[in-house]
This record gives sequence, structure tokens and C-alpha cells, in this order.
Amino acid sequence: MIAARLKHAGFSEQDLFASGAVRDKLIELTGVQPSQLMLFVQSAVVADGIPIREEAIDRLGRERRRDYRWLLREDWPILEAIRQNGAFVPDEKTEPIFKRLLDSRAALHYVNSDEWYDLNPLVAQITPPTESVAP
Repeated sequence: MIAARLKHAGFSEQDLFASGAVRDKLIELTGVQPSQLMLFVQSAVVADGIPIREEAIDRLGRERRRDYRWLLREDWPILEAIRQNGAFVPDEKTEPIFKRLLDSRAALHYVNSDEWYDLNPLVAQITPPTESVAP
């Protein structure tokens, strides 16, 4: 997808990314979501120019993790279940929370030959709150 769009604009992946490893790290950071990938590429280019380097990806990851500061203590049991099982079946109490996590892209829904869930890679990098931390 990136290669085709770049070719249409007269560029190549080598023009945009400092290395294939940087490209792959950016793709992983977005959870392989095309719309997020395009937003992240745009943000990295605007902030740091081209080619996109690993430092830009690291900075972008730090900045975008802040977007999930709103996560609540009640969200973490669901996020942990998704992290461990790749699945979650909500009940009446957890359905609104689960829907909010999906809508906000804190949890990601994938459909291949199977249907499964995963944490947004940015959320996966956040340390869940512990019981000893005040709310």
C-alpha cells in the first residue's frame, strides 16, 4: 500500500524511510491499521522530515501513548484478557467498556480466517495501574 502510493507520487520507500526496519517499526506501531499508518507517516514527516528515522518513530510512539492517558482502572482487566487470549466476550456490565475500548482503538479488532482482538501497540507499552496506586 505504501509503495503504491509513493510510486504514484514519484517516490519510493527508500525515499521515505531511512531503512526497512524503520518502516516495519512504524507499521507495527500502528497495529497494521492503514488509516493510522498514513496519519503516523504524515506526523513523522511534518515533525522530522524525510527520510523517516528511528528517532522519529520513537518520539511519535511517546507522543501517541499520551493519547491513552484516559484509560480507567476498569479498562485494564478487559485489556489484559485481550492481551493474554486475543479474545474477549463481554457481558452486560463490560459491553459498554469493551465498545469504548474498540471505538477508541485501545483494543483492535482483526478479521482474517479467524476473528480476534489485540491491544493497540501503544496501549501494550503502557504499564497498567497497580492496586497500590491511588485512583
